[in-house]
Amino acid sequence: MTALNPSDLPYCAVWEMAVSSSFMSSFKQSVISLLFDLNGLIAGAIVVGNLGLVAATPWTIVIYPAIISMRGTIGGIFCGHYSTSLHLGNMKPGIRDNTEAFYTLLSSIFVLNLISCIGLWAAALPFLYLSGFEFLPPLMLLLTTTGLSFLIIAPISTMIISFGYRRGLDPDVLAYPVESTIADLLITSCYVISLYFYFNFGVTAFFTIAVFDSLLFIVGMIFVVTKRRSSYFVKTVKESLLALALCSIIVNVTGLILLNVSTAIEGAKEIFNVYPALIDTVGDVGSIVGSILTTKLALGSLKASFRNFRAILPEIGGAWAGSAVMFVLFSLIASIFYH
Repeated sequence: MTALNPSDLPYCAVWEMAVSSSFMSSFKQSVISLLFDLNGLIAGAIVVGNLGLVAATPWTIVIYPAIISMRGTIGGIFCGHYSTSLHLGNMKPGIRDNTEAFYTLLSSIFVLNLISCIGLWAAALPFLYLSGFEFLPPLMLLLTTTGLSFLIIAPISTMIISFGYRRGLDPDVLAYPVESTIADLLITSCYVISLYFYFNFGVTAFFTIAVFDSLLFIVGMIFVVTKRRSSYFVKTVKESLLALALCSIIVNVTGLILLNVSTAIEGAKEIFNVYPALIDTVGDVGSIVGSILTTKLALGSLKASFRNFRAILPEIGGAWAGSAVMFVLFSLIASIFYH
């Protein structure tokens, strides 16, 4: 029996085989990677368990979605660059003995964290002013939360992505879902801890947080000065500014909506519980598609034209189908625990 040669098949049959194979591969890997988003329910449970603390003053609820979403935006930037660079060989899997490009990427992500905090705070100023809240505490807690989480998240995410890459898993599909889920869990914990410290230790907490935030700014300025001649650093920061600016405006609106919903629905435990996981999954799908696209463009296997975009439609469909599975799963779990 002779082997089947794809070139002997009609074009439509070959296309359907390719679509089916690409779709199923994307679907399977997406479901595997998106399963990490179940940990987002743990982040939500932390918030639910500390609703009294989180709701100590309305602005604490408003900036929580901002922290989660902005972290997701910056995490997507990191994972997109890192996963593509792993494919290209510009970066290595691991933290130690990596390339200069990798450490420059970490520097740019650190600086973007500081810029995002200032952007979020500036976008929230009208709400703070109209509501009669103090201006400084939200900025201080934004900086403290993102600073603490960066110190923890960056090395952990890098190690996990590197571990998967060494074992043949596609970092375009794996990187962001893993990073985002771990990050949301850790950043939620950092936020709750920061709130507890700020509201329970008075002047001591205020000055401790102020010193920590000042150190973050000093380190950020050192990175800016030392990396200012690096085209990769400058390009990464500049290209990310528009996304951060748009995100700053959108997530503050999201925060206000969450505040209104939590007020209208007493407690709103189910919403707070699934919120991090839902945001995780939506961001993960976007990052998976974006990483696949940028990698194919970088490798030259896909040309930058809308007409050629259909070549990755199977991968997009597989990622979306995987997210649909997770949305149903989140709903079922939240229903079981809160009804």
